[in-house]
Amino acid sequence: MSQSQVLVWICAVVTGLLLVPVRLVLAFFPFFNVTEILVFGGICFLLAIAFKPNSWLWALVVAAPTCWQVLRIVRRLGFDRISNGIGTGHALSLVLIPLAACCGAAVGRKLIEAKRATSHPVN
Repeated sequence: MSQSQVLVWICAVVTGLLLVPVRLVLAFFPFFNVTEILVFGGICFLLAIAFKPNSWLWALVVAAPTCWQVLRIVRRLGFDRISNGIGTGHALSLVLIPLAACCGAAVGRKLIEAKRATSHPVN
């Protein structure tokens, strides 16, 4: 494992832990699911551009601490409350946060590959 790869994994863990309180604050605003998509997708996009990782699995590490926190909230609410509409935004976050993180990482990766292809044309 190269130094850059180790750095991206460390950065993913630290960023994931720092995003837990950010998500707590976002949960009190209207349309918090849209904001979560923008925040997690944007952060993973920026990390992909900065570190140029070979994989997108680190994006799941960024999303994991927040998903664990949201899972605890959903579990405390219970299925009967969620099925009645209370807490559906939190349940939706369990899908949207990892999806946004992986999409942001994938788009960042594609942008890097496109830049490499245009800067080094094949003869």
